[in-house]
Amino acid sequence: SAVRSMKIAGARGTFTIDGTKGDIVLVSFEFTGKYIEPTDGAFYKFISNQGHLSPGYTQLLSVGIGGILETVRRRRAGELDADALAFLAAAEQALLGVSEWAGRYAELLSEQAGRCDDTPRRAELAEMARIADLGGAACVEAVGIGVPEHEIALHSTATMIREIAKSWPHAELMDTWTWFQSGLNTDGAHNPVTGRRIERGDILSLNCFPMVAGYYVALERTLFAQEASDAHLRLWQINCAVHDRGKELLVPGNRCADIARELNEIYAEADLLQYRSFGYGHSFGVLGHYYGREAGLELREDCDTVLEPGMVVSMEPMITIPDHMPGAGGYREHDILVIEADG
Repeated sequence: SAVRSMKIAGARGTFTIDGTKGDIVLVSFEFTGKYIEPTDGAFYKFISNQGHLSPGYTQLLSVGIGGILETVRRRRAGELDADALAFLAAAEQALLGVSEWAGRYAELLSEQAGRCDDTPRRAELAEMARIADLGGAACVEAVGIGVPEHEIALHSTATMIREIAKSWPHAELMDTWTWFQSGLNTDGAHNPVTGRRIERGDILSLNCFPMVAGYYVALERTLFAQEASDAHLRLWQINCAVHDRGKELLVPGNRCADIARELNEIYAEADLLQYRSFGYGHSFGVLGHYYGREAGLELREDCDTVLEPGMVVSMEPMITIPDHMPGAGGYREHDILVIEADG
């Protein structure tokens, strides 16, 4: 559980939020001034932030409405003046409104993060994929022996942001980014960018994420600085084979779990399954550091979702080889695909 405070137009309340049960219980309540505005933004911000505390966000809100009101009425009956009652009435309306919004947002995630049934959205995703490709090309352009990771990432990110501004002049430009790793820094898919300078023979990993108003796509590729050892090339080729086979399996009717298990077999035959890092892909569309993503479409052994036409899915296999072994580093290839009726 967690304790949070809020202030709305002179009213202050402290709540305990149980993230397991989804309950909001009023701990204390006081007035610092006359009630003024029932839709104060701070209240919405406070309630919205509770989405980070519980996976049952909508449930938390709906239970919370009754929890707040019943607690106050039960524990403080007879002590509430007109201002307090007005505040509670406004709080009820605000919670109902946010609860309704949460339902609409959940529906939006389900439809937009996993599906792509309309032509305009397909065109937007295609344009964003083009911009991701430009970011990847910018990474390659900036790579050189002695160049630090952050300079490559900055060049790629700036390239994508400028192109987004051309394609969508009024779009939000927040959160487009590039992760670029070199050498052993590639051991994690999304490791932070550092100032490490590229050395000859380094394994490299580019990760380009153009973000347009909460919508995103991604491009990720494994590169080598001027030359690659035989061990590096062998491992890269195996991972590319998994990537190619994975894309072939992204067709209507296939289950996520079955796809993951078949791809596991390719790694197992090469004695590399123990070096696989995580799932093989997931739905695409709405995402942000603050919003998370829709989790009903994950290419993992524990997800039984069946692929359907219109779904937008990534294929992104990765293996990480320890630094004491030949070919050490992380190998990662990433594309996104729209599932069509015919494949």
